[in-house]
Order: sequence, then C-alpha cells, then structure tokens
Amino acid sequence: MLFTGPELPIKGIATGNPHRQLQTKKRMEERSQGRRIPAQLPEYKIPWVSELNMAFFNSAVGVLQTLVIALGAGLAIWGVVNLMEGYGNDNPGAKSQGMKQLMAGGGVALIGTTLVPLLTGLFG
Repeated sequence: MLFTGPELPIKGIATGNPHRQLQTKKRMEERSQGRRIPAQLPEYKIPWVSELNMAFFNSAVGVLQTLVIALGAGLAIWGVVNLMEGYGNDNPGAKSQGMKQLMAGGGVALIGTTLVPLLTGLFG
C-alpha cells in the first residue's frame, strides 16, 4: 500500500490505525516545536481479573493464611516439646533445638497473620 501526502506513516508506528497515526504525527510536531506534552499513560486492565476470579483468589488467600498459621503453630508446639525434653534430660542440645523451633514457629505464625492477608490487595 502506497501512502502519500499527510497520511505518510511515521517510522516505528503501526500503520493499522490512521487516526492514531495522525495523533502521533501531531504530537511529534508539537514536540519538535518545543512544547511540553504531558504523558498520557493508558489504563491497564488485567484481562483475566473479574469479580469471580477475585472472589476465588481472596478465598484462596484465606486458606493459605490458615495453613501458614497452622504450620507455624505446629512448629512452635514441636519446639516446646523438644524444649521440655531438653530440660527433663538436662540436654543442652535439645534445649537449643527446642528454642530455635519455638521461635521459628512463632515467626511463621506471625507472617501468616500479618503478611499473607496483604495478598488480597495484590490485584485490587
């Protein structure tokens, strides 16, 4: 297809929409004249995000939160058992391991209660 006159395509611009070509050409002319043009960013929508998908995602985040808290609580309970075993048998190795497991379980449960709920606002 041969273009002539004001419809000449600008290099690097898709030639499918002549209205867009004309707008782009006008903007480039204004830039060349030294005018400052504010940037107009297009509004980006994620195509697969809908109300149904967001409801499913939010319920999945709730399940993930429950699982992370349960995992942290289980690790903390296991740490308490090892800690008590270490004190009962006067075993410093078991006491140390029990304290580490107790603190790690508390940290995982804390992450489950504070950070995992923030995932619900990820796409909103």
